[in-house]
Amino acid sequence: MLREGHSKTVSVGYQILSPLRRGASDQGSVPCTPDDPARPWAAACAALSDLMSDRMRRGVRLNVVVSDRLARYQLLPWQAGIVSRAEWRAYALHRFESVYGEAVKSWRVKIEVVPPGNPSLACAVDSDLVEALRAAAAANTSRLVAVRPNFISLFSQRRHALRGDHLWFGSVEEHHLCLGVLSGRSWRAIRNEAAADGWRAALPGMVRRIEIALDAPRPATLHLCGDIPPDAVPESIEGL
Repeated sequence: MLREGHSKTVSVGYQILSPLRRGASDQGSVPCTPDDPARPWAAACAALSDLMSDRMRRGVRLNVVVSDRLARYQLLPWQAGIVSRAEWRAYALHRFESVYGEAVKSWRVKIEVVPPGNPSLACAVDSDLVEALRAAAAANTSRLVAVRPNFISLFSQRRHALRGDHLWFGSVEEHHLCLGVLSGRSWRAIRNEAAADGWRAALPGMVRRIEIALDAPRPATLHLCGDIPPDAVPESIEGL
């Protein structure tokens, strides 16, 4: 996982999995210091390249999870007149551009495939980041098979274990929080924000802002994932 710390240090957390055994054959974290504000992920990609050269055999399959700090999200309301992939991509880019401006022209966008009539979740990361990861893999004669933001990765791992028609799901990183709402297994809202004072301080305000904009059904359950000590989670947050 490529992640950015609050102190502006960056780390690459890694797991090396063997097809011949269960669990990780090696895992850890490699710190590095970014030196290009326009490309905050560049130092981490260089560290990943060195890590692959030093510790990984050649010809591996590389799956990368990036911090939600490096991702942007948009919820796309269903549009009956949009049919092709190209049309959905243009629609997503328009929604991103309305918020972030010209920067979206250099982003790689992925759109969730959903049944007709439902909102679709779109996420975007810098295209140069994806290409840097692809180059790091190629230098080790390996193949980049997936790049996922942390929120998407954690939800995908747990979605089949979640119960209930109305759910809130959050991914917690150091000084960052991404929070989404599902109803009937469809996304209804998502916020991806910095949490300078920690997730406990940021979460109640995020819940209130989402509920102001969304008539979220109650009762609902909040699921939080991340490096969170169990005793740090209260029994209820804003009634969830």
